[in-house]
Amino acid sequence: QTCALPISLFSLDAIGASVGDAMHGAAITVLLSAALLTLLLTLPVAFRLVALVRQPEQELREAFYDRCIQLAVAVTFVLYPVICGRLLLLFHYVDFDDVQVLSTDVRLRAEEARAWQLAATPFVLLFVVGIPLAFAAILRYGVRPALLDSHDHAYAAATVQWERRCLQRFSLLYAKYT
Repeated sequence: QTCALPISLFSLDAIGASVGDAMHGAAITVLLSAALLTLLLTLPVAFRLVALVRQPEQELREAFYDRCIQLAVAVTFVLYPVICGRLLLLFHYVDFDDVQVLSTDVRLRAEEARAWQLAATPFVLLFVVGIPLAFAAILRYGVRPALLDSHDHAYAAATVQWERRCLQRFSLLYAKYT
């Protein structure tokens, strides 16, 4: 004899009815993109606020700053393929007889999806194009100059320290691609 426990705490049908089934694939994609952008933009603000309120020593402040950069790179690195895939699928249609619908959500006709495509266009440019360009610029202009410096022994310790900071900050990028 089996015993079933009521695990569901809320009804998905009730949530769907309360929002009028307006949460379709396109809306969720745009909201996820906006949430990721908000997270990435609030990290430096949060760092400044914490540093202002707590006023840590310079060494601790630099370590915290490095962790903030590391968090931003890790979140972006992990969510990039998911967000970009969803954003690009907003522009893919399938045909059902004489009706063209969004491939990821067949509830949306092509005409209805156009507004969401327009809303998603800045995110496509920002994420699909901007993130790889930003990572390339960071590797080229932020990390690489330390490696191109002359091998003057007076700067050797500073170069090694900078490389360690870059390795910690950009571990997912720096360690894998240089």
